[in-house]
Amino acid sequence: MEKNRFGQTSLEFLLIIAFMTIMFVSFFALANSRLADSVEQKSFQTASDISTIVKSQVELVAVVNSGFSTTFVMPETVDANIYSITIIDKRELVVVYNDYEHVEFLPVNVSGQLRFGKNILSKNISGKLSLNS
Repeated sequence: MEKNRFGQTSLEFLLIIAFMTIMFVSFFALANSRLADSVEQKSFQTASDISTIVKSQVELVAVVNSGFSTTFVMPETVDANIYSITIIDKRELVVVYNDYEHVEFLPVNVSGQLRFGKNILSKNISGKLSLNS
């Protein structure tokens, strides 16, 4: 009888350890998943913020009188990470940050190219926007 009792106690102990291990692994898998989602969301938001710098300047210049120009600065890095930003077909603004691509459509056509550092956006007499031209 004594031998059977120790066997049952050992089995119960192993079942409790297995259950706790499963719970522990599940909890950390969930926490890791949430952390990865948070990092991904931060990268997406940063890419969106970078595009907002340009889009807000374009929106400003688009509504003012001809002959207006403004200067804005594009940083070379954001949070110590490099990124790329380009205008495609004069209307599509594409930001790639930490392997996440964010696309914004500009309200008007913009000719020219963006560069890191100082950028000059102007509206000519005919109402067309040009960047660094």
